[in-house]
Amino acid sequence: MCTSCLQKKVAPPYNPVHHPAIEYHTVHATGAFGQPYRVILKRYSRPEGKPVVLLHGLGKTGRAFDLVEGSPELSLATFLFGQGYDVWLLNLRNRELAPGLRSTCPPPHEIEQQADPSVRKYRCETASIDDYAIYDVPPMLNYLAALTGQPMTLVGNSLGGLVFTAYLEGAFHDRAMLAQGLKRVRLSTELAAQRGGAIEHLVYLFSSPIIRFRWTLEQESERWQQLPPGERQPWVSHLYKRMVPDAQLNPDYARYNFFLSLLAGSASLDAQLLRHELVSLGTILSNVLQPDTYLHPLIVARPAGYGWINWPPNLPEWGPYLLLDQVVDFPGRVLRQLLDIVRTGSFASFDRTIDYGSRLSMLRNLKITFVHGGRDKVFMPGTGYQTIVEQMGSGNDVHWKVFPELGHDDFLVLPSRYPELAEVLAD
Repeated sequence: MCTSCLQKKVAPPYNPVHHPAIEYHTVHATGAFGQPYRVILKRYSRPEGKPVVLLHGLGKTGRAFDLVEGSPELSLATFLFGQGYDVWLLNLRNRELAPGLRSTCPPPHEIEQQADPSVRKYRCETASIDDYAIYDVPPMLNYLAALTGQPMTLVGNSLGGLVFTAYLEGAFHDRAMLAQGLKRVRLSTELAAQRGGAIEHLVYLFSSPIIRFRWTLEQESERWQQLPPGERQPWVSHLYKRMVPDAQLNPDYARYNFFLSLLAGSASLDAQLLRHELVSLGTILSNVLQPDTYLHPLIVARPAGYGWINWPPNLPEWGPYLLLDQVVDFPGRVLRQLLDIVRTGSFASFDRTIDYGSRLSMLRNLKITFVHGGRDKVFMPGTGYQTIVEQMGSGNDVHWKVFPELGHDDFLVLPSRYPELAEVLAD
């Protein structure tokens, strides 16, 4: 697999800017079976400001909100600091926040092996969305609450919104099952109330706990077969045209995500995700796209800046390359859990015993804002709104904000739109 094909150009040299308000905080956490590890938080410190806590998406790190560090013109985190906020960037386990600063678990050879072999495979490194919500997020937010003493605004981008959902629903692992080496998720109303009590505002930034994905490859094939013979191009030519990110030539480009359906349908990728804790983008592509398949040239020709989740015409030249540059790797079980959502339409725990999407009533007395993009190729605007309102009941103050022309990562790389996100936080 030609992983070098992923980036056709070199990003312009946007260098970090020294910013006196930047602080790094190390928080110690403990995994499901008692293994210690550490997570790193980055802060643009304004002690008198309202704490805004940003949690990154899949494959990304806390740097996603601070791609050009310290630049008030280009960095979202720095911009929000300039608006008067005390800005915190969370970093989930095994994520690199800055050179030499990585949230990490001990390597396997440093962990005392337990007698029961069923426990060994659940070392700290084997993370799911449940693990993030149960073991990573609580110590970080507890630390932050103790330090600031103020209610927080949580902003979960993509995967980050799902992690916050499980956290605020009171997710925990059944201790009796852990003693047997098994992870079984349970929800606690007491934990949910305790965790929600420290939160003033929850923002789903291009994220949703109820998900309906974009037009799939199978649906596109059915559509192509129904075209009149005179209008039907060869299948590969048809797909290539449909993947051109041009608002005039291909106005409904944002309506589908063929690549996501390929990921969900790959048995070989599934095996890799269960076998390895961390998986590279190159490994993912090589398992999904064999060089002799017709889709291989279609995907590798346009992957820069996650073309399969973004609306490329919106992105500035530097955006795709800095987005890719901060991608470390993909957590195997987390990606598999997300692909289960694609397959089933349900956001559930890794063991499939808890359907988080149907337990939104656990969130109480919160202001909740859903921010969606009309050209988001992952989370469709309007997806499940009515169901979400019904699930959440009358105990929450729920708002919706749709930006018709924005794609999945645009709020991370479009400085001209940062003020609009600041307005969402201030409302």
